[in-house]
Amino acid sequence: MQLALDASDLDPLSQSQRDAVLTSLFIALIADGEPSPEELAQFEQSVAALPWGMERAQLQLLTRATVERLRAADDDGKRAFVKELAEHIPGAALREKVVFDMASVMAADQVATGAERSTVGAFVLAFGLDSQAVMEKIKARLPNVDKAATLGVRLESADVEALDDSQKVAVIEALITGVLADGRATEVELGWFRTVVARLPWGMEPPVLDATIKGAAQRVSTLKSPAEISDFIVGLATRLPSQLLREKVLYTVATIMSAERALNDLEQNTLGALVLAFGITSDRVRVIKEAVTGRSTPAPPTSGT
Repeated sequence: MQLALDASDLDPLSQSQRDAVLTSLFIALIADGEPSPEELAQFEQSVAALPWGMERAQLQLLTRATVERLRAADDDGKRAFVKELAEHIPGAALREKVVFDMASVMAADQVATGAERSTVGAFVLAFGLDSQAVMEKIKARLPNVDKAATLGVRLESADVEALDDSQKVAVIEALITGVLADGRATEVELGWFRTVVARLPWGMEPPVLDATIKGAAQRVSTLKSPAEISDFIVGLATRLPSQLLREKVLYTVATIMSAERALNDLEQNTLGALVLAFGITSDRVRVIKEAVTGRSTPAPPTSGT
């Protein structure tokens, strides 16, 4: 894939600034664990094409130090690390190019996992970039990395256009549930929610859409007891008119929940309640999980095998 960064971008930088760019690309490589051969090849292409101002052994020391720092850091420590990198990468134009090349590394294997989307979201936020605009540019540059579209669980414009007003509100309420499932909405989750909402045709003027979202958030935030939450989720299911739409909504909710980190217990419980209320089979749950994570999970053995 064509790189956004070129030698002229790095030539004016100090060594610490070049190190920050390289570290960002390396974090993209290891965002979801063990890199695929395609991701590694794309990363190596990026490294080979740019003037880093250090020998290969020094590059290896930098990447090892990055691994050790990430391994020792909690969520707050990782956010601080990304913020520190942002402070060493000057200017919105250069930061945007870094994000594009990070996305190129992540998407080299034609899969954008939840952890990878989370990593890009964290960098976009720390870099002070417009989340919606950057995501649209990434999509335009890398049009064939949407695992959800390949597996048929991406929520499309046509899905929303076919709904009446009550059904559209049900979709918005479900997405809000993904943001507020654990009682706290992080900036990365909110950013991903806004990106999802912005790309879909709700048929509402912006002030009306904003009011609808605020009303949905208020309704979801008042749910406290398990019975209230269960009744609310069952009500959502009755307003979503098809099984395929329910699957697409579940997938989208899961991407919002996983936008920043691994799912916590409250988020997992909410997803479980949605799966049950939406009547989604275990086979389809595996497909949805593959679309979120980029990794397939084997079906359980049948009796007698």
